[in-house]
Order: sequence, then C-alpha cells, then structure tokens
Amino acid sequence: MDNIQQLLKDVSKISKKYESSARITGENFNIFSIMQMETNEVYTHSAFIAELLNPKGSHGQGSIFLKLFFEEIKNIKTYEDFDFENAKILVEEHIGFINEDYTKGGFIDIVIKDNKNQIVIENKIYASDQTNQLVRYKNHYENCTLLYLTLDGKEPSADSKGDLNLNECFHCISYSEVILRWLSNCITKTFEQPILREAIKQYEYLIKKLTNQTPNKQMEKEITEILKSDIKSSFLISQNLQALKTNLYYQFIELIKKYCQENNFDFNVEDGDKEYGIYLKPKEWNAKNYKICLIFETGDYNGFYYGLWYEKNISENNKIN
Repeated sequence: MDNIQQLLKDVSKISKKYESSARITGENFNIFSIMQMETNEVYTHSAFIAELLNPKGSHGQGSIFLKLFFEEIKNIKTYEDFDFENAKILVEEHIGFINEDYTKGGFIDIVIKDNKNQIVIENKIYASDQTNQLVRYKNHYENCTLLYLTLDGKEPSADSKGDLNLNECFHCISYSEVILRWLSNCITKTFEQPILREAIKQYEYLIKKLTNQTPNKQMEKEITEILKSDIKSSFLISQNLQALKTNLYYQFIELIKKYCQENNFDFNVEDGDKEYGIYLKPKEWNAKNYKICLIFETGDYNGFYYGLWYEKNISENNKIN
C-alpha cells in the first residue's frame, strides 16, 4: 500500500504541475477547439494556411510568410525566380467535373502560383483518399510541385496516386514537422503584431494537439516513467480503476436522487449493455415528450452525453470524452 500511495502522490504532483502551467499560459483556451473546428480541412486548415501564404492576405505582412514556407520546401525544389509579391493563393480550386475514368476534375485544396510555377497541396487531416486524386491534380498542372500534406507525412494510397512515383511526381510533407516549423518561424516575425502573433500561436497549438506534441503528451510520458518504476503497483491500480468508476457512478446517482426528491423531479435510471442512462423530468413536464438525460457509455467507449431526450434522439455535439 505504501508503494501505491507514493505512486499516486508522484502522479498527482506531475498533474498539478501541468495544470498550473496550463492556467499560466492559457493553453487550454483554443478558439478552434471551442468552435469544434479542429479537424475541418477546408474551413480551418486550408483556409488558415492559405491566408498566411497569401502575400495580399489580411495579415498585412506581404510575402514574408510565403517566403518562409518556400524555405521549408527548398529541399524538394528551389524557386529562384518565383514572383512572391504577385503570387496567387487559391483554396478549393475547381478544376472541372470529375470524368468517368477519374483522370480529370475535382477540387484542389491549395494552389500557390505565379506566371510560371505552381505548387499544389493536397491537404489531409483525417479524410480518406479519393480515386486518382493526385493523378487528376497532376494532369491539370502537369509541371507543378505536388505536395501531399498529412499529420505525420504518410504516403497516399495506391488508389489516389495511381502510377505517380513518390519524390518524383509528388512529395510527402507533414504537419508534425514542416508546418510546425513554418508556423514557429512565422511567429518570430510577428513580435510587433500581437493579435496576429497570438492567432498563429492558437493554430500552432492546435497542430501540436493533432500531432500529439502538446504539454499533455509530455505529462503522459512523465507519468508513464513513474509507473514503470513500480510496475506491480501500477497494475494493481489499473485493475481497480473500473471498481472506482462504478463507485463514483453510484455516488453520483445518489446525489441526483437527492436533488430530484428536493426539487419535485421524476427520476429513473436505465442500465444497458453499453451505457447507463439517468433521466430527470420536472413534474410540470409530464405532458411533454422530452426529459433531461445524462448518459454514461461503458467499456471501450467511456463517453458522456447530456441534453434533452426526445424519441431516443440526442445530439452528437453534446458528447464529452
């Protein structure tokens, strides 16, 4: 027991350290997360990246961010004569309807071009590849530098790239390295523009979250090292976590029951194979077809839903993991 108590104390210290850091830095406040736009490829990622790249963008910094991006891809290709000041940045460029053999047409996520050169970026967060997607873009911009951008720099599927050869017809780049380095360099150029600097920092933190590089990930590593120092005690803690969850759940049920008794609410609990449902209904709602619900998922899910229950319908937007 002494070993277990010491493990819990050590883990608690680490947790409090990172909680304190988060409060000081404000890192838990992220506008993209609050608006539930973390993984939206078009309206979050392509839009934000393209706006920074645009020399005539609302940031008002000219071509500086575009030049910094070219520094990141110079090992792929160097553009000595690129017209940075007059470059055009296109988002979701429509290149025609997709034909029957999927060799033409579609929407290109980001296009950077001047009068002579084109850099085409296929932007992937979690979306799956489309048939001949890279082939279609390469057919439209035959001499372009084609970049396949993903969180970790993985290769596209065979269905997307067709007969195109990696590092010859297209190149893979990642958010975890290329985009994060680029954003960091952009931030260094915005000391005199605090609103712009903080906006880029917000996006930088989002990318760190999506690529598992946030302080929370560092906290996980530290806690893992502590648990490794006493594996037997760690497994004993793990084996009793479900019992703890059950105990806390029934304590919560008792608190809800007490609240309902004191505030004239109807109350019932439904236990299923994959979830527990707690349903509350003010007595004045008896003639209505909805009630307040709290639903706890069990097993591999461990989600929590809340909201109004109406004909067994609850919004996914109200899920808390």
